[in-house]
Amino acid sequence: MFGKTESLSERSKRKEQRKPVAFFYLPPKRTRPGEALKRQVAVVVHVRLYIVVIRIACPSSPLFRCHIYKTCRLRNAVTKAIRSDKTTVRAGETVRNTVTVTNHSATKLFRIVFSIPQPDGASYVAGSVKVNGVAQPNFDPITGFALPDLNPGETVVIEYDLKADEATTTDVTHFATLNYTVNDPERGDVDYVENTDTLSLKVVSDTISVVKSVDKAFAVKGEILCYTVTISNTGNVVKNELVFKDRIPDGATFVANSVRIDGTYYSVYHPEIGFALRSLAPGEVLTVAFDVQVN
Repeated sequence: MFGKTESLSERSKRKEQRKPVAFFYLPPKRTRPGEALKRQVAVVVHVRLYIVVIRIACPSSPLFRCHIYKTCRLRNAVTKAIRSDKTTVRAGETVRNTVTVTNHSATKLFRIVFSIPQPDGASYVAGSVKVNGVAQPNFDPITGFALPDLNPGETVVIEYDLKADEATTTDVTHFATLNYTVNDPERGDVDYVENTDTLSLKVVSDTISVVKSVDKAFAVKGEILCYTVTISNTGNVVKNELVFKDRIPDGATFVANSVRIDGTYYSVYHPEIGFALRSLAPGEVLTVAFDVQVN
């Protein structure tokens, strides 16, 4: 009337037998190109066996297709080298600059425009442009001008002159700008703007300022006039081997032992014979004074 009574251990064993048992088979990691990787997962639930086959294809397998796209980085593919024929320049001096543009990409560059912003410390010399060695006197790089199309592998060379400002003591710095267009199969015509590296030329300015003054506007015979000459280094380099020489004005006689340099007397110095001065660093000033007597 009553069913068979199970012991606690028998009941636990029967529950354990009901739990699904999973077996996994993993093949070796290496597979030859084109060989499909098969993974079999066998799951046994009670007395029924389920086998699931998962087929994962390698990229070269007919079951897998992909396309590899390469994007050309034009900033590296279009080189723009700028150089000058001098490394230093004096105020008022002219330098020749050259920009070489080479198309290393796989596409044509068109609608190319070359220009330079107004340089610091210099100005463009009108009529000095050459393109591939041919003079182009009407081209102005400040406003920009067109260049011929560049096919893959082609180069264009642009030359132009800059003149350092007369009163400049700062470095001459400038760069060139290249505008161009390429045809992108995905987007159509695309415009690009790129600059060359910045070129810096050290300006060597060795100018000095000399200002002469006298302490009297009117004088009579026998009076002493004191002349003062102020010498300033207005350049950016040290001035060495300076020599002072000045003519005594007509109607006057030099007063012996009256030469003073920065307030110190030099008894053997004479302005008309001349004498050496110390070196002057940039921005430094010295004064030379001497006396004459009105005849």
